[in-house]
Amino acid sequence: NYVRILQLNPATHINADIHCSIEAAPVTTAEHDALSYSWGMKSDGDASLSRSTSINEKSARVTRNLFKGLRRIRGRRDPARFWIDAVCI
Repeated sequence: NYVRILQLNPATHINADIHCSIEAAPVTTAEHDALSYSWGMKSDGDASLSRSTSINEKSARVTRNLFKGLRRIRGRRDPARFWIDAVCI
């Protein structure tokens, strides 16, 4: 009864590299927000338009929409926790 949660590390500049980690947390106590990668036009989320990010200190490809979303929603000081279907399933 666990769910995988992505922790998005903070950055002081919107164009800074994205660094994340994934952890398993109990479903009943895992505090997080949900984020879907599949908004926008189909071509915007196309895997061929993917970007590189760091998850658990390893390079990972995510869609352009998700990459842009992560850059916009991350905090400047505190990490943020998300369940993201494209990453956590």
